[in-house]
This record gives sequence, C-alpha cells and structure tokens, in this order.
Amino acid sequence: MSMVQSSLVLADQGFTSSTPTETIANKSAIRRLWNYKVKLDYVRTPIPKKGLRKIWRKMFENDRSELLIAYTFGGKMEEYSDTAIPYPHRAGVLYQLFKGAYVNYIDLDLGVGSETYEEASVWGERYWKRENFKKLIRIKAKVDPENFFRHPQSIPVFD
Repeated sequence: MSMVQSSLVLADQGFTSSTPTETIANKSAIRRLWNYKVKLDYVRTPIPKKGLRKIWRKMFENDRSELLIAYTFGGKMEEYSDTAIPYPHRAGVLYQLFKGAYVNYIDLDLGVGSETYEEASVWGERYWKRENFKKLIRIKAKVDPENFFRHPQSIPVFD
C-alpha cells in the first residue's frame, strides 16, 4: 500500500486500500468529520507491560476511534553520533510515540519566535539538540542570510 493510499484509509473517511489515489484530489469526496492534534515523544526506556495495558484500556474507554502509532528506531542509525547529521534522535531511542517534535511535524506548543537565541533555543534544542542547533544557525547564516526560507520554527538567522 502506498503512502497516499494509507493516508486515505487512516483518514477514517470510509476509504479502503482499493480506493483510487486520485480520490485525494476530489474535495467533495473528503468529509470534514473531525479535527485532531498530534503529539510525539522519543521513548528511551521500554514501557512496562502494566503501562501498555493501561494505554490499551484507555484507548477503548469510549466509543471514539483512537489511534496509537509507534515508529521503531535503532539498528544502523545508532552507529552515528548525535552530531554527525542534524537529526540527533538515534542512540538510545527505542521507538517514537506521537508527543515530541521533529521538523515537518511542527509543534507550536513547544514555542515560536526567534528574536533571541534564548527564545529560539526553547524549541530548537528539542528538535536538533543544542550543538546541532548551534551548527544549523551558523549554516543558515551562510546559505540564507536574508531568511527567505522560513516558517514559525525554522532555523533563525542572527547577526
């Protein structure tokens, strides 16, 4: 199943894996049933069985459809240090639950603004960790000094 097909199925709009992918471009076929908010977090210690049972019970506590997605980590990616590339969430991460933050899953609850390093570091260090964030600020100043490519949590440019 392609990513587009799985998006249609997960959208809880009554689509199946055999729904043509062109359907996603048909606005009248997509109903506006619900809105939702997503949170991510990196899990570094296993959740005990008791905790998993509690999560499972909570998910089926009411008639709403609940969804829990966990991305697994580890393997080859653990061989690289946190500062080898900008994405630092590797060593020691077992899997990811929707609660933390990484770029392209912008979490404005972590903070916005980049008037000062202190202000930007509130959210920037959550995405990239301290040393990577500092490195990305230096690179951004060289390749985009006018801050043309930006969004509320993009790498800031400082003088």
